[in-house]
Amino acid sequence: DTVVSEFRRVNGVMDPGTERQLLEIRQPAANHNGGNLEFGPDGMLYIGMGDGGASNDRFGNGQDPFTRLGSMLRLDPTPSGDLPYTVPADNPLSPDDGDPLTYAIGLRNPWRFTFDGDVLYVADVGQGQWEEVSVVPVDPSVADNFGWPVLEGSHCFTTSNCDRSAGITPDGFQFDMIEPVVEYPHPDGCSVTGGVVMRDPAIPELDGFYVYGDYCGGFVRGFFGPNGDGQAEILTGLGNISSFGVDADGSVVVVTLGGSIWRIVPVR
Repeated sequence: DTVVSEFRRVNGVMDPGTERQLLEIRQPAANHNGGNLEFGPDGMLYIGMGDGGASNDRFGNGQDPFTRLGSMLRLDPTPSGDLPYTVPADNPLSPDDGDPLTYAIGLRNPWRFTFDGDVLYVADVGQGQWEEVSVVPVDPSVADNFGWPVLEGSHCFTTSNCDRSAGITPDGFQFDMIEPVVEYPHPDGCSVTGGVVMRDPAIPELDGFYVYGDYCGGFVRGFFGPNGDGQAEILTGLGNISSFGVDADGSVVVVTLGGSIWRIVPVR
């Protein structure tokens, strides 16, 4: 199962004795259990949840707004009444439309997402043909649908024709269907790893450049802005890329499953 907990720091060190559990989400399989969680520019906590695992959305969660699987969740970690969190008043769905914590649906395995100002970048791992990165504005008034399993990338998943209308809840709420800004096919890669937007003062020419990688391809690629401008590959041969981060100096670091940590630096 997926557990989301809060911990306090004591003398600058996380104290495991201060754990306060916010969520526990039942997982029907061992994969797609969640990509990461981030505080957004609005101070809310965003949580990326996979579709419950196995393959081909076996459990039917991707397009179900009433489950917390296959979704982006949004909450205020401040306790409210009997709940260990607060449901933001401006979340898009009412209880008749779906789970009140649901911010977006249609995710398969959102392996890392990040914010840059009021823009959200989401990398979603595909089933067997397409990897994708989507870019959307942070807007709680709109419930985004990232497409899975109707779409894999921008392509119909199981049929040559599919309904791209994004879906309407029982209460009449219309989702906004999102197609990726960037996608690439297998075997060019096999599992996208979302990164961060570069703001490194040592590399001003890449200011605003969103970087991402691939677990199998071992490359780092990127683009500028929400329209995917200036797409380029900047590094290759790094191995099984599993995550990205930013160090204290603002440099982007790349982490591999084998334990390597690479730092992106200017060409000398």
